[in-house]
Amino acid sequence: MTNLFDSGDSNEQLVLADLLNHVLDRGVVITGEVTLSVANIDLVKVGLSLMLAAAETTDVVQRQALLKQRDHADVPVLPRRP
Repeated sequence: MTNLFDSGDSNEQLVLADLLNHVLDRGVVITGEVTLSVANIDLVKVGLSLMLAAAETTDVVQRQALLKQRDHADVPVLPRRP
């Protein structure tokens, strides 16, 4: 009996595992846009954004962003003109 999901090539499985490891380590963002229209009139326009990453990766990026904000917090801001 053969397994339908087994390609039989261990190199392909290794490449897929490496790709998944890289995507989860670095993260990837997929964006798109969907427009619903009737009779050539746009009714609804939706922007979509999907981020795929490991939880640890997002934590590291978030900490780096907070540190960057903290580094710039001591920069004096000029008052606005009336």
